[in-house]
Amino acid sequence: MTVAGGATRARRAWRSPGARRFKWFLLVLALAACPAGAAEWGLITPPRHPLLRKRAVSLADLVGEPLIVFERGSTGRQHVLEAFHGAGLSPRVDTEATTTGVVVKMVEAGLGVSLVPLMPNGAVTRGSKVGVRPLPGRIRPIHSGILVRRGETPDPAAEAFLRFLRPQGAEK
Repeated sequence: MTVAGGATRARRAWRSPGARRFKWFLLVLALAACPAGAAEWGLITPPRHPLLRKRAVSLADLVGEPLIVFERGSTGRQHVLEAFHGAGLSPRVDTEATTTGVVVKMVEAGLGVSLVPLMPNGAVTRGSKVGVRPLPGRIRPIHSGILVRRGETPDPAAEAFLRFLRPQGAEK
């Protein structure tokens, strides 16, 4: 056996499914999660949309509306569609977008309404001409945070990011 041949076999073994699982296991042991909280969902509409006059908005109220959703395969799309389907409803998906910022701009342009995860600090829609109606508990929230090496504390930039994500007054 040559050294080169042994190295090739070792590389192949390290890429095997078992080795991949082992690497994930090592990664999990080495990392700790710093949760930042969960973003609750809200309805965004163009200004003066009739839905904004309703005291409470349900998913059923959105069935006939042109809905702007996140792209296929995204967590956001999955959460929204499973909420509709769980309620026995079929939304009218009109348009897809890749990011929350693009979705907000499309709603602002009057292309439809959307369900987006809202930051507690209002950053998602700040500066945009859209109406916002919170829909707490109707769609599974998106949890966020960062991973750090176990035993270490996040650096100042990561701490600032976590503070940005957390609701005002929330504990670590």
